[in-house]
Amino acid sequence: MTAVVETSSAIFAFLGTQVSAARRLIVRTSDVLTEFGPLAHAIDGSGNPSLLIPVAGHQTCVEDWQNRAVTFGQRTIKSQAGPQEFLVLQCREPRLLGPFCLLVDDILEAASECPQEAPALARDTLERWKELLRDTKPPLLSDAQLVGLLGELTFLDELTFHNGADALRYWLGPRRARHDFVFASASVEVKATVSRESFTVTIHGSKQLEAPPGGTLFIRGYQFESSPVGTSVPQLLYRLVENGLSRYELFELVEKMGYSEADAGHYAERRYTLICERTSLVDESFPRLTQETVASQILDQITGLQYSVDLASQRNDSLDIAALVVELVP
Repeated sequence: MTAVVETSSAIFAFLGTQVSAARRLIVRTSDVLTEFGPLAHAIDGSGNPSLLIPVAGHQTCVEDWQNRAVTFGQRTIKSQAGPQEFLVLQCREPRLLGPFCLLVDDILEAASECPQEAPALARDTLERWKELLRDTKPPLLSDAQLVGLLGELTFLDELTFHNGADALRYWLGPRRARHDFVFASASVEVKATVSRESFTVTIHGSKQLEAPPGGTLFIRGYQFESSPVGTSVPQLLYRLVENGLSRYELFELVEKMGYSEADAGHYAERRYTLICERTSLVDESFPRLTQETVASQILDQITGLQYSVDLASQRNDSLDIAALVVELVP
């Protein structure tokens, strides 16, 4: 069997850098040529990688197979040359990109031996790969978890405004860092709430409000309210991608926080409007339970520590986001 010279992973990665804000389809044809045209890699304006297999226009349009992560079916695609029918294999879940690329390579290798049988070979190959493309996903995020994610994405959006696509390097919370955002001389812990009665946020454990060694710690608080005209997490994610953030890296990080793009339709219905934001420097005057404020022999005997702080009762400090990104994370 003829080997694929350049991997689909590399091709999709390259095409991903070409996706524009205009959300147009980016296509790269392969050397596998059928009587209706070449097979092609493609990425749509939302960053979804696809394999395009040209077929006869008179074939019946059917949905061969789909789950919420991968779809395979016939589509009409319009171009300058006019409309054309394709079988489109598409990945809509970044966590499945790895096995999806291997699947595409497998199809291209098989089709290179017998191009005119490409549609049937694609179906047969997909059948073998279905077990690796199971539509498994984490449970849906609770309202509190979703608002927490919205808060972190909101700060990431602010950071992107000042630092562009490099903003993702500072978001270390999903990577199990102590604080959500880590800079050379400061850290920022993001908190969000939908409580209208108070600006109360929840602190987890005795280390969350410990300042980084040799640096300062800020709490960036966001107060949201549910609104049908507000912003949803999927909207904010797409905006971040349009502003230059790596779609794959971004969705990998939000997946670590329990968000699945497969459930974007569900989350799109949950919209929020920002009504207030506050920033507090966590210093000696800020109420907290840490080894600086409570004897270590006591804290060491406490498990599952969780407490709340009303940010509205704390000093509202300024936070120069542009200044935070002057230095890189050490």
